[in-house]
Amino acid sequence: MLTLAIPSRTTGSKLLVWKQDPTVKGLKLQRPVYIHSAIEPGPKDSQIKIMNSEISPDENGDFVGYTNIEDINAVHTFAVARQLLTMYERILNRKLVWGWNTLGGNKPLRIYTNAGCDRAENPLFGSYDREGLIKLYWLEGADNQAIYACQSMDLVAHEVSHAIIDAIKPGWMQAGNREVSAIKESFCDISSMFLFLSQLDLVEFIIANTKGCLYDSNNLSMIAEQFSQIINFGKGIRNALNTKKMDEVDFDRSTYGSSLVLTGAIYNIMADHFMLQRNSRIKDDAYALYQTGQCISRLFTKAICHTNLETASFARIAKNMLYQARAYDDIIVFEIIRQNFIDRKILPAQDPSSTW
Repeated sequence: MLTLAIPSRTTGSKLLVWKQDPTVKGLKLQRPVYIHSAIEPGPKDSQIKIMNSEISPDENGDFVGYTNIEDINAVHTFAVARQLLTMYERILNRKLVWGWNTLGGNKPLRIYTNAGCDRAENPLFGSYDREGLIKLYWLEGADNQAIYACQSMDLVAHEVSHAIIDAIKPGWMQAGNREVSAIKESFCDISSMFLFLSQLDLVEFIIANTKGCLYDSNNLSMIAEQFSQIINFGKGIRNALNTKKMDEVDFDRSTYGSSLVLTGAIYNIMADHFMLQRNSRIKDDAYALYQTGQCISRLFTKAICHTNLETASFARIAKNMLYQARAYDDIIVFEIIRQNFIDRKILPAQDPSSTW
């Protein structure tokens, strides 16, 4: 007879987060999330540390029930950073070593959730340096109300993603190539979308609010709605739902503008993948979209891993994604990727790598 060893009661902590930001209709209130790994007072762990906070969990080991905004912000920021890092470690099946520790050391990523309101230092919302320090700022909104960048899941995910791509590709940290810089900015925006799609409640939220049509602007495609309104950027600092093509951008003029070509391609790949594999009769649309996020995040991340600095370009990432789709023997995903990168003029229509 087979004897099963049932695991004992799990450890971990409950934390409260904003699943988008406090202004998004339907997501204004914080929601509880579960972090399975050990969290020390701070909050902090061996990889992430909130710098301007030193709070302790309650008797159940949970970081909930705080009333001070600095404490609330600290818990939210840590949780988002931890969820994002865990997401990529699951994709890569390994613990990430921060780029600044590759030659030795074990210094965590350090995050200031309230780094002030210095517009000269802070052109938008935050900063990251290659020694592992993230500063998140605040702006003054209506009625002199402070609008904190750290309360936005998108913005926290974006800044932490800079550290993650430096961990995945430490050789890119000092790269002067403007196209590499655009790849990194795109990676950070795309990461916020992947994190969104890894959250089961957010996937259901986006399906309900779009009725399953991702080809109209929505909370998934728009980056940082709250902050963009304060600085008059419209509905989002950037919108992944765009039609930008390679012949319309100049890497030397705008890294951010150029990054939208790759970001838009990945968004449309996800939208097309969801629509083609969606079948409401046999499975829930939210589950189908969750599967889309899992599939495309894996292909994109592994494409980044297989891209060398010497050949790094949008086209090389496109070819590596096609290679990954071919390796998984998925001709439908291959064709979706191929067509979207051709439409964006990232790949020519007759590129040999575009052949199954």
